[in-house]
Amino acid sequence: NDLPSPMEVVKLLQSNGVRRTMVYDSDVDVLRAFMGSGITVIVHTTNALLPMLASDISVATAWINTNIAPFAATISHISVGNEVLGTNNQSQYSMFLNSAIHNVYNALVSVNLHESILVSTTHAAAVLDPSSFPPSLGHFSSDIVPNIMPILNFLSSTGAPFMVNVYPFIAYIASSQNIELPYALGSGNVQISDFNSGLIYTSLFDAQVDTFISAIEKLGFGNISLIVTETGWPSYGHPSATLANAQAYNAYILEHVASSRGTPKRPSTPIQTQIFALFNENQKTGAEYEQHFGIFFPDQTKVYDISLTPT
Repeated sequence: NDLPSPMEVVKLLQSNGVRRTMVYDSDVDVLRAFMGSGITVIVHTTNALLPMLASDISVATAWINTNIAPFAATISHISVGNEVLGTNNQSQYSMFLNSAIHNVYNALVSVNLHESILVSTTHAAAVLDPSSFPPSLGHFSSDIVPNIMPILNFLSSTGAPFMVNVYPFIAYIASSQNIELPYALGSGNVQISDFNSGLIYTSLFDAQVDTFISAIEKLGFGNISLIVTETGWPSYGHPSATLANAQAYNAYILEHVASSRGTPKRPSTPIQTQIFALFNENQKTGAEYEQHFGIFFPDQTKVYDISLTPT
């Protein structure tokens, strides 16, 4: 509840060389601020909106005409919902997801924006089976497959990416006895071999991304690209959530993306990646560290020293 105005946020992004961002709602004042900024935006629909979007194409068309079409020049993707599948607190929306995706897409078709704005949905690691190790053995949980297959068919036919949230921090704090901190931070000091594929991993980030790719390929969709819609490391609220670790991890991600080297499984394919988050969130619920993923304080000073435009 203490954020700068949308125009101030856009100026902050511009001054730090940021050219891609993501917002979790389709607030017209926020999207209007990005027009002419040179920054492209991934727009989420809220999960609460899914039942209405799924109910009737006219609802989706009205939403597109009001919240998307006027700002189409700055929007690259729409994520229909966020972490709907595999997360118990959002499971009530899963029955609406596929219909909502199709209605949003068809609404874009009606205004000829379906080629410039791609439609997908964002997934958490919870869609993967817990036995997905090493990366080459990644597969979706059996109860998720019936819901995710129509989504994969849709993405394959439209050329839209599979969107995932990837958090080595969460995996590390859940299993620190099995994961070395340098590996989670991507320092390159640890090498782990995938005994099944023979590929060598020096970061948990790459391993998690390739686990998703393996799961997608096992269902027959090797043509689908992938975007990491969220990754990050908090700076406070847990013994491993320190300023130094947050700086180290996000610096690694920035260098990784800038290098365009991809992952061991797709070494020639750069990964579009969004760092979570721009600001600390003083009202975020859950564990204390959830409020401290931000790179900036709300007064626009940096939480720690990091350049968002690596060379």
